[in-house]
Amino acid sequence: MHRSRYLTVIAALVAPMAIAATPLQVHVEGVANQKPIAEKFALCQPDGKGKSKGGENMRPAITWGHAPEGTRAFAVVVTDPDVPADFTNAGQEGKVVKEDAKRQLFYHWALADIPANVTEIPGGPSRDAPSFGKAASGSLEKYVDNPTQYGGPCPPWNDQRVHHYTFTVYALSVPVLDVPEEPTAAQVEVAAKKASIAFASQTGTYTLNPALRP
Repeated sequence: MHRSRYLTVIAALVAPMAIAATPLQVHVEGVANQKPIAEKFALCQPDGKGKSKGGENMRPAITWGHAPEGTRAFAVVVTDPDVPADFTNAGQEGKVVKEDAKRQLFYHWALADIPANVTEIPGGPSRDAPSFGKAASGSLEKYVDNPTQYGGPCPPWNDQRVHHYTFTVYALSVPVLDVPEEPTAAQVEVAAKKASIAFASQTGTYTLNPALRP
């Protein structure tokens, strides 16, 4: 094969690899994958006596980048799959929530319809909602001032399982999700998965059980 033609063929094969899109990336302040979440971002913190007390509940800054072409909006969902399905023993003196107890998915926060030109949700007091997007009601309605505000980790202090908190950013093919005017976080997650063209997650851990804390 002539040298110039040979080089042209090689270039054609390599070019698609060189321009391949970088996967969506996400970073959450104070949350490293599979590492303990910083206490200031938790709804509850240790009371120094083996139980828990109210925490700062600061919302961590969430940043992302390398969204794929065609992204028209973003959505963010924060979940904990380790919440006990039965709260009978949760926080009860002399009782424990066993590690193998049945669990349920809890939604700590969700924000839909984030404009495509936004790449960060600033951190700060959870009461201060972002100035963009559609906030959804989470599972912590009884424990926060507003059901749509960020609610950080607050697992039972007598739970024998370390909880995992996943922050997921979805890049969406639509500018507005098909959800009710006042959606739940679960509804946002379902709609975001349907409209997602890319997503990325970061998962941190948290426990208030003295026997499990680092």
